[in-house]
Amino acid sequence: MTSDIKKNEKLSRKVRALPVYSINEGVFLGSVRLLLIDPAAKQVVALLLERRRLAKEERILPFSAIISIGDDAITIQNSTDIQKKSAFVQYTRLLRQPIQPIGARCFTAGGNTLGRIDEYRFDCTSGKICGLEITADGLFKEKILINGSHIMAMSSHTVMLSDKCLDDYQVIDNSLLSSMETAKDKATAAARGTFEASKKISQNISSKLKNIEEIQLEVVAEEPSEEPLLMENMENESENEIENETKSGIDNNQEITEANENDQAIQNTIEIEVKFVPDKKTEPNDQINATYDDQSINDQAIDDQAIDAQAIDDQAMVPDDEYDEYDEPIRT
Repeated sequence: MTSDIKKNEKLSRKVRALPVYSINEGVFLGSVRLLLIDPAAKQVVALLLERRRLAKEERILPFSAIISIGDDAITIQNSTDIQKKSAFVQYTRLLRQPIQPIGARCFTAGGNTLGRIDEYRFDCTSGKICGLEITADGLFKEKILINGSHIMAMSSHTVMLSDKCLDDYQVIDNSLLSSMETAKDKATAAARGTFEASKKISQNISSKLKNIEEIQLEVVAEEPSEEPLLMENMENESENEIENETKSGIDNNQEITEANENDQAIQNTIEIEVKFVPDKKTEPNDQINATYDDQSINDQAIDDQAIDAQAIDDQAMVPDDEYDEYDEPIRT
């Protein structure tokens, strides 16, 4: 359960550092530095203002001189209501050892520890302390509000409470715990939202990829694949290249064979020409054919026969005595 601050109540931290203005002069008189508490009366009796730059003493504003405590400023009637602290003898003892309940440990008359005071509330009209906000030992435990009427005694470090406060308290929000829980809830919600968004994105991507695969399969089923055609074209090109290379090789072989035959024919012709070259003085350098050779052979045979006939004639004309000197006829 939560406990809202009443209209006529103020938290001590809301009053500290508030500026003070006078209504009649309309001037700024200073800012609140400290709240003076009377432990016997259990109320705020005065406000200690910040020291001015050249002032030797701090100044005090009696709580009874306050006209109003607002959210943004404190107003008084006249600037003369604020005096040096030496002018207020009744506050001398409180100024020696000011009581600050915040941080003090709370005990019950029965000896039970409730925790430490985190904040206190007071009445804006009378200054009476009307509530203590106590945080249990342990930062993240629940925070409770004890009514100021249960305060039995106050000192700088300890506040004694009656046992009746155990039956008369309210659970209030722990600001730090609430902030942590709020941050945790926000972080959890953000993480959950991120997870859901990532999941949706992943599902959308998966569905789109699936649709793309289905479309590709449909296209493949409807149209012939380009890859087999490409492979077939490559095979045909390879076959054509091989065939062209083969034809080219055959043509080259034929050309080489023809060239060799031509070279052989030329060589044979040269040999024939060399073998049957006629005398340059009697015959022109014409080509000698087979008929010319045969005729030469026949002419040579006729010449041999004529020579033999001449030899026989010469032998008949030689005397016998001369013939004996020769073994054989002399041929000229």
